[in-house]
Amino acid sequence: EWPAVDTLTKRVKRMVEVLAKVRRKDEMQQLRSKKEEQKAQEWTKKDRWLLAQSVMRWGASVHEETGETDWEAMRELCGLTKKNVASIQSCYESLLEEADAIIRKKREERKVGAKRKREDKKEEGTGSDEGEGEGAPKQEEEAKQEEDEEMKERQEEAEEEGAGAEAE
Repeated sequence: EWPAVDTLTKRVKRMVEVLAKVRRKDEMQQLRSKKEEQKAQEWTKKDRWLLAQSVMRWGASVHEETGETDWEAMRELCGLTKKNVASIQSCYESLLEEADAIIRKKREERKVGAKRKREDKKEEGTGSDEGEGEGAPKQEEEAKQEEDEEMKERQEEAEEEGAGAEAE
């Protein structure tokens, strides 16, 4: 025989309440784990520093067979096991972009400095009444050094442009 309706209703209500409680706990646990995973993918200064340090020390880990970057090996090498591969790859690319920007800025500063130096020397050379005495050979030597420096800069730029084209 079945128990009375009142008894069944109370039992069913308790079971529904317990199931609802379990469901809420499960949802909260999933939400927490999702938040923890998102937090793990956020890059702190220390994480970026670890990636940069390992790249500077050992370079990008390249897969021997395919010749492509081995992001799993990079993740292990850096000790960033909580980060996913896509996150590491995007951080690596942003570090490369920052490095390129710094290099370009330094080059521009060097060019501007060299240009100012040449202009200053030209002004010194035209403003003085020294003539062709002892100052002329010195000026020719300085001009030759400047030309050599400019040539080196052009060669470096050409090499880097060639390396950049190869990387793409």
